[in-house]
Amino acid sequence: MEFVSKLTHLALGVTALFIVDPVLGYRHWERSNVEEVSNGGSEDLVTDLPRQPHVDFQHYASYVTVNQTHERALFYWFYEAAFNPDGKPLVLWLNGGPGCFSMGYGATQEIGPFLVTDSDGIQFNSFSWNTSIGFAQL
Repeated sequence: MEFVSKLTHLALGVTALFIVDPVLGYRHWERSNVEEVSNGGSEDLVTDLPRQPHVDFQHYASYVTVNQTHERALFYWFYEAAFNPDGKPLVLWLNGGPGCFSMGYGATQEIGPFLVTDSDGIQFNSFSWNTSIGFAQL
């Protein structure tokens, strides 16, 4: 029964994080300016990574300020769908745990378009989620 109680508290906390805080604390969310958003975020476009294989999709990475007063920001990495990106859904992937966050394993070893290896550096992941959808990781 203790597990159910902990799970309930976790669910309530996540709900508060995604529903209550953005509504009540909306003033903390900021994007630099409308022009930056309207130009497709070209400043955040990742043009190449060391040893990155050629790809036919765009990917973006940067920080989004969530609380300017306390200088808090979240790092994101967004991968467009490889085929027909405008017609594909967008998934926000949040995983992790103690000592591991979305970029640490999910992006580089599981679902991301690039696999980081000891021998080749970066190789293309033909099973990446962005072959079917666009997705972002925080």
